[in-house]
Amino acid sequence: MNIEDILSPINAPVVPIYYTGNEKTYVTYLEYNQQGAAFADDKEKQTAFSYQINIYAPYKADDLVNQVKGLLINAGLTRTFEAEEYSEQTNLYQKVIRFSYSTENEG
Repeated sequence: MNIEDILSPINAPVVPIYYTGNEKTYVTYLEYNQQGAAFADDKEKQTAFSYQINIYAPYKADDLVNQVKGLLINAGLTRTFEAEEYSEQTNLYQKVIRFSYSTENEG
């Protein structure tokens, strides 16, 4: 699963973990959990992945948030959590959205 490829249609930088550029609106992401989701015959048959997407903007970027959610859901991820914050230090809104998906393992 390549988050940057999935989110390539949005009009903002998308980078893993930490953004060092100059744009005021940007998206970061990280994989915060990976675990076995189904087991049989002492083997992991399914793996679950959890991602956190962080959307930063100097305004409440509802259109961008909805676009990001739509792209990830259309790619097969499931939204599991959503919250928003505002940082007075950076003067940026942050939307935190968590998604998960599972893959079947061969063997």
